[in-house]
Amino acid sequence: MKVTNKARALECTGPDQLELVYFNKPVPADGEALLKIELCGICGSDIHGIEGKRSIKYPFIPGHEIVAKVESLGKHADRSIKIFGSDELKIGDRVVINPRTVCGKCYYCKNFPHLQELCLNTITSTGIGSSKSTYLFGGWAEYIYILPNSELIKLPDTLASETAVLA
Repeated sequence: MKVTNKARALECTGPDQLELVYFNKPVPADGEALLKIELCGICGSDIHGIEGKRSIKYPFIPGHEIVAKVESLGKHADRSIKIFGSDELKIGDRVVINPRTVCGKCYYCKNFPHLQELCLNTITSTGIGSSKSTYLFGGWAEYIYILPNSELIKLPDTLASETAVLA
């Protein structure tokens, strides 16, 4: 991973502890992407995680209700990232993100793909935390790193970000 500059994020380091942190802004690896956050909502689960009232991996970057623009794409990202609303993903596309990434390989993914919550290997940004290599796995940041098997929904230009963030 090549580092080009820094990216800010509001990181929760423990119950009721928020801190502005600077991370290295990553360049996406093969099959991955980097999105620039345009808008991020605040969900009750974010508040519960910050307050320490749910099982969470600290430190983490809150925020999963995200509207973002594609900043950069790793090689073959179009093959590994699921895109709804378009046949292709390109730099500048405005998208919302499904905050849950599923493996696509376990029994439940193969037999019940419409029930993502059953995936045995599901990944969420709060489950990854912000101590992993690319760090930027939450919406309260300038950028978010997108892994293979993630799902992005391309937004029409006519849909306001303030509405789309509620998706």
